Amino acid sequence: MPLRSDSDLSMIVARYLRRVTGDWFLGAQFLNANFSMTGQDPFDQQVLDVLGMHGFTSGGIGAVAYHDSRDVETMPTRGWVLNLNNMAFRSAFGGDKDFDTYRADYKGYWSHGAGHVFAVRQYNQWTVDAPPEALATVRLRGYKQGQYLGKYMSSIEAEERYRWSERWTSTLFAGIACLYGGHQDCNDRDNAFPNVGAGVQYVIKRREGIVANLEYATGKAGNYGLYLKMGYSF
Repeated sequence: MPLRSDSDLSMIVARYLRRVTGDWFLGAQFLNANFSMTGQDPFDQQVLDVLGMHGFTSGGIGAVAYHDSRDVETMPTRGWVLNLNNMAFRSAFGGDKDFDTYRADYKGYWSHGAGHVFAVRQYNQWTVDAPPEALATVRLRGYKQGQYLGKYMSSIEAEERYRWSERWTSTLFAGIACLYGGHQDCNDRDNAFPNVGAGVQYVIKRREGIVANLEYATGKAGNYGLYLKMGYSF
C-alpha cells in the first residue's frame, strides 16, 4: 500500500568563506531548520508513528573546505569544484536531537571540440546517529529527495553538453547512486539507483552565464522527473 505524507521545511543557513590561497577557501557554516511530516490520513499517520518519523527541529555548526577554479560559475567550461563540509547538530544550537552529517562534493569540467563540455559530479553524504528523517538521500535527477534513505549515500553522474549553435546546447547524462551502511550494501541491487536523461538549453546571456534549461530524467521503479530551471544542474 502506498504511504502518503506531507512535509514542510523551513530553515536559516549562513556560511562564511575566506580565501586562504589561490582557489582554496576555508570557513564555517550554521544551520537551523524546522522539519515536519504528517500523514495524509489516519492510517498514513499511524504508519509514520510506527516508523518513528515525526519531524524535528535541528540546529548545528560545521567547518567548510572549498575549492573553485571554474571559469564561469553558472555555465562552466573548465575547472573543478570540491566542497568538503560537516554539520554537528546539537541541542545547544536549538535542535531536538544530536547527530552529525559529513559531505564531500566534487564537480569537474572539461572543454573539448567546438564548445562542447564533459562534466562529472561525484557526491557523498555520511550520517552518524541521525534520526530517520535526516538520513542520507539519493541525489540524482529522476528521484525525489527523501524518498530513498540510508545511513550513507554516494553517487556519480556524467554529463555531455553538446553545443550545436551559438545559443543552443543539449545534454545527455547518466549516473548511479548507492545507499549503504548498517543493513544496506551496494552489492544489493535494491540499494542501487541508476538514472539516465537528456535536455535542451538556451543561452540567454553568454557572458553572464544565464541559461534556460529543460531536462527529463528517468530512474528505476517508475521514477522520473521533468526539470525547468535556470542554469545547468551542476
